[in-house]
Amino acid sequence: MGRAPHRPHFGVEPRKPKYMAFRKRKSKRSLRASGVLHGKAQKYAKTPATLVDDLQGILVHAEGGPLSVGAIMDLLSMRGHVLLLAFFSLPLCLPIGIPVVSTVFGTILIILTWFLIFNRHPWLPDRVRERMVPYDSMEKLVRHAMPYVKWVELRLKHRLPALSDKGLMLRVHAFYMFLLALVVSVPMVTNMPAAIPILLLSLGLLKRDGLFILAAYAAGIPCIFFYGGLTFLGTEGIKKLIGWL
Repeated sequence: MGRAPHRPHFGVEPRKPKYMAFRKRKSKRSLRASGVLHGKAQKYAKTPATLVDDLQGILVHAEGGPLSVGAIMDLLSMRGHVLLLAFFSLPLCLPIGIPVVSTVFGTILIILTWFLIFNRHPWLPDRVRERMVPYDSMEKLVRHAMPYVKWVELRLKHRLPALSDKGLMLRVHAFYMFLLALVVSVPMVTNMPAAIPILLLSLGLLKRDGLFILAAYAAGIPCIFFYGGLTFLGTEGIKKLIGWL
């Protein structure tokens, strides 16, 4: 009798030998026992990274010097496309003016959201990637943003996951952020009203928190009133209206 032909597995992975799984578990324990994973390394291996860790990691990587936009993207892109949107919208949500950061990041948000609409890997032109962000600006950003980021991350939970599903819903969210990014990129008195919905939506997608996603769409309502009033009343008109309220 001839040898039986090999039958391919359709949709079902072949069962792995038990000794392979035991070998993986044993190798992981042996790494800890041998000291390869010890101290802070073991701590970070057990706990998932947070946005606070990402912000601090950028400063550590900069080592007191300027950092290019491309280097920042390479550091954050390992954790996903949405994290880039959260980081680049964060400076625009702060009530402080940060040179270079505020002007360049609006354009970056347009490009990132455009690629997210088509579910493509983010890409930036060399001219944008080579723009340098001074260390003082990054340090100022992290110092002012840290209390807000810690407060927000404590309230992020896995809620209403259907709103953060990939596919059509993700493209709808990306198109919404793309429209907001167009507004953010226009030099105005403040871009905070349009940047806050981008940050809320990106954090909601990052942590699969549907409540934050709903809050991002709700935050778009005052954004419409603000920029609509700015268009018809002008800067002075808005200041008088705020003073009157």
